[in-house]
Amino acid sequence: MIGRIGPALEEMAERLEGMDVVIVAHGGSIRAAVAHAMGLDPHQAFQFSVKNLSLTRLEKHGAHWRVASVNEEPPAGAAA
Repeated sequence: MIGRIGPALEEMAERLEGMDVVIVAHGGSIRAAVAHAMGLDPHQAFQFSVKNLSLTRLEKHGAHWRVASVNEEPPAGAAA
């Protein structure tokens, strides 16, 4: 899956440079995206756990990716 997700992320980052993009995805795809951003291999991606309905933020700065957050959730007591 990393073999498909990585090129798709790179293409979107280039085509939509400077824009915020929201992607709703399955946990496996999110794991693959984080692994791509961190330069990890597919086996290492399985070490990540992605919570349902959580937020993962990836940022591209020049040629480099930054993992800003993984499994971010709303603050306790936030209105649903």
